[in-house]
Amino acid sequence: HIGRLKYLDRICEEFAKVEIYGSCGSLTENIAKKYMGRGTYNDREYARIVARSKISFGYSDFGVGVPLYSYPNRVVHVLGFGGFLMYNRIPILGRDFQDIEHLVMYENVDECIMLMKYYLDNDSQRTNIAFNGREFVHNNYTWVKSLDQIFFIVGKGSV
Repeated sequence: HIGRLKYLDRICEEFAKVEIYGSCGSLTENIAKKYMGRGTYNDREYARIVARSKISFGYSDFGVGVPLYSYPNRVVHVLGFGGFLMYNRIPILGRDFQDIEHLVMYENVDECIMLMKYYLDNDSQRTNIAFNGREFVHNNYTWVKSLDQIFFIVGKGSV
């Protein structure tokens, strides 16, 4: 994800303390070291990482300029764990989530940095958005609602 690397470079330049978790996937070892990768984690650790982070950063090249019918699972996971999520504006996110109510979307790297600075200085707004995102996910992404949607799509009624 070359686009993500451009953002990570700028974020690491702008902010003194940045921690990046997860496997490096296709990143080389040198790039992984540059970004202070913390390695992989299990689900419980992931929930704790998200909950204690001031900002969870998301970026996807998918859905930029092409139709995308779903969004990365990370969106629902971070919001469901009560994290404050910033994600690049991909059209599909606006279908289900409200910008500045459930999460914060950005258009480009400059806006991303500006919004990160703003929300780091505005704890109450950041925590309010995180709370709204968590409530939205907990109310709208239940197993029953997911099964209803699957049955509706395949034409079998509902649960």
